[in-house]
Amino acid sequence: MSIFKIGLTRDFLNSDGKLVYNDIGLDILDNEPNIEYEFLKENYSPITPDMIDGYNAIISLAPSYNAKSFEGIKNLYGICRFGVGYDMVDLEACNKANILLTITKGAVDHSVAEATITWMLSLSHRVFEKDKLVRNGKWLDRSDYIVSAP
Repeated sequence: MSIFKIGLTRDFLNSDGKLVYNDIGLDILDNEPNIEYEFLKENYSPITPDMIDGYNAIISLAPSYNAKSFEGIKNLYGICRFGVGYDMVDLEACNKANILLTITKGAVDHSVAEATITWMLSLSHRVFEKDKLVRNGKWLDRSDYIVSAP
C-alpha cells in the first residue's frame, strides 16, 4: 500500500517551530502507518503550486488558495480547512482541479460566541471611549460615560 502524504500549512507553527495550538489531533496521524505528514516549508498566502506539490492532502489554517495555486498539481485530493468558511479558497478553481474542500464543523463556535459577547459588553459599557479617556489623561470625565439602567 502506498503512503498518503499530508502537508500542514506552516502557520500552525510559531516562530520557534512549536505548535500554535496545543492539540490539533496529530496523534491520529501518528498512529496511522500509511500516512506521513509534515509542515510546509514556507508560510505564504496565497499558496503556490511548489508549496503543495507532492502532497495528497493539505490541512490548512489561514492561507488562501486561488486558481494559480493548483496549476500543475496532479495528486492533491483535498484541502481540509482547520476552521470554517470557504472565503480563503477559490471554490471554482478547486472544482476545476477536482480537489475536495472541507471545513472543520464547530472549530470556532466557542471563540465566535465569546467574541460576540465581549463586543456586546464592550460597546454597551462604552469601554473603548473610557479607554481613550484613560490614555488621554481625562479619567475624571468618566461620569459623562456612565451607562444607566433603563
